[in-house]
Amino acid sequence: MEEFDVSSVLSIYDDEIYKIDINSVPDSALNYLYNIFIKLDEQKTRLFIDSNYRNCSNNIKIYINKFPLSSGGYGEPLKDINDITITFENNLISTEQSLIFRDKDDFQKYLEVFFSKVKIGDLCNVERKIVYKIINANQDFSSSLFSKKMNEDLELYSIFKNEKLYKDQKVVGIIESVPKALRVKQGYQMIEGFLSILSDRTIDKGKATEFVISLGNRSYITVNDIENTEETVGILGEIQKFIFVSSEKYYDRLNIFRNIFSDKIENKVDINAEVLKQILDESKLHYNLFIGDKIKQFVLEKQKVTEDYLKLSGEIVKRINVVTDEIPKQLLTIIGVIITTFFLKGIDQTIRIWIVPLLALIYLLVLIIFRWKRGWYFESENLEMQKKLMDESYEELYTLNDEFIQKLDNEYFKPKLKELKQMENLSLGVTVFIAIVIGAWFLWA
Repeated sequence: MEEFDVSSVLSIYDDEIYKIDINSVPDSALNYLYNIFIKLDEQKTRLFIDSNYRNCSNNIKIYINKFPLSSGGYGEPLKDINDITITFENNLISTEQSLIFRDKDDFQKYLEVFFSKVKIGDLCNVERKIVYKIINANQDFSSSLFSKKMNEDLELYSIFKNEKLYKDQKVVGIIESVPKALRVKQGYQMIEGFLSILSDRTIDKGKATEFVISLGNRSYITVNDIENTEETVGILGEIQKFIFVSSEKYYDRLNIFRNIFSDKIENKVDINAEVLKQILDESKLHYNLFIGDKIKQFVLEKQKVTEDYLKLSGEIVKRINVVTDEIPKQLLTIIGVIITTFFLKGIDQTIRIWIVPLLALIYLLVLIIFRWKRGWYFESENLEMQKKLMDESYEELYTLNDEFIQKLDNEYFKPKLKELKQMENLSLGVTVFIAIVIGAWFLWA
């Protein structure tokens, strides 16, 4: 940042400043070099030396008649008219302190350096707009990146911050980043940046880069194929806003635009503001139709999933009934065995005492063996396996969100499954209890 009051220098010596250069700094990604050239008579030069020699440092260099001014002063003889050069290095991205410029032209020079060097990735961690001040201009040159006021939020589409795909793209390709009043000089770079961001691939042909808009039809275009006017650039900004304003389904909007744009290129249509407006309108129309189809698909899928879950819930209820009916049947069988003992009169009394519990015990042991072989929790485990298979299928085939699936799971599946498991536990407990009782009866007999 500046270490002396640049605003004061530009104001005090406004009439004597005959040139200002703003250039990029070699080997420095995000800095620029500010050069101020002043002609002063001897008296004003001495006043200038007295006011500014303390400011000389590694960052700020002052030359008088090509000899350096140092913090120790200036020892060379002065002329009637002296050439003074002030050179300092500054950050291209400044959010805590205003960047000072003499007039609109100097700000334009700064923008040329800024947009030639700054990439989208350089702004991903910047939260505030770059603050500027132009001394001899009352116009507002604010944009999505620049502001005259401190602490305004930087406006950068979220998809550019989150997608690595765009990090190396020049920020000049974001139309809204360039102040509207200064877009004329940046028109070529803006169109080139726009195509670079929205194309599928670029082909370097030396003098002119070809942009492959869609790999599907292999149509390509160059910057010179698009009319370079303020109106055209404005429509490009509207197209960009339509595509990137929301990260949700942005890729669908991008592909729709690419296909329509590619058709125009394929048909050798002159790309001007009117054609671009048509492309934008067609893109919006096709996207709305696309969303309508998606909504219809979503409703059908939701209905299908709901029916499946309700069917599964009904199946659980049936199986609960099966398990519930099994216990009374077992008791009925035991009672039937006991009753038959009254008809076993022909059997010896001592044999009759232990034959009944023996037959009942054999029946229960066979029943337990079969149930153990099948699994005591066969019903619930089988349903859980079906549920897992359903979830995996839905995830692959449908576009439903997790919240809807979770709601069905909690309301229809889990309560019934819990009830089924309770009945399975009860069945196991009752069966074991009856086996113990009959075993004790047999031992007693």
